[in-house]
Order: sequence, then C-alpha cells, then structure tokens
Amino acid sequence: MRDLVVAAVCMHSEPGEVEKNLERMESFVHEASERSAGAVLFPELSISGYTLKEPEKIYDLARSRKILEKIVRMAMMRS
Repeated sequence: MRDLVVAAVCMHSEPGEVEKNLERMESFVHEASERSAGAVLFPELSISGYTLKEPEKIYDLARSRKILEKIVRMAMMRS
C-alpha cells in the first residue's frame, strides 16, 4: 500500500470574491503539489465565501461552469 500525503488548508474566503478565492486556492494547491501532496482539502464554501446575510447574492449559477473548469485544472496540477 502506498502512503497518501494530504494537505489541509485553513483559509479565510471573502464572501462574493470568487476569483480572488480561487486564486488563493490555486496557490495553496501549487504549494501542496510541490510538497508531494496527493490531496488538498479546503474548508466548505472556500470558493464563494460564507455569509448569513443575503447569501443568494454571492452564488452566481451562471458562472458555475467556469468555476468548475478552474477547479478541475487545479485538481490536475502536478509539480
């Protein structure tokens, strides 16, 4: 059996700042990849940020495909 290196990220995500949050996540994925991590774990709602005030304003379903494509690219990163 092969060992699995897991990177757990603790980060603050700005509500509604999807691009900024994705950029930060990508830098963490890159760093974890350089350290041979096979999996990178992020807190829930890392992409959109978490808010209790008018959450419907930060979820843009029309951009979901673009966001998903970026996440898939991050998942495919290799150092």
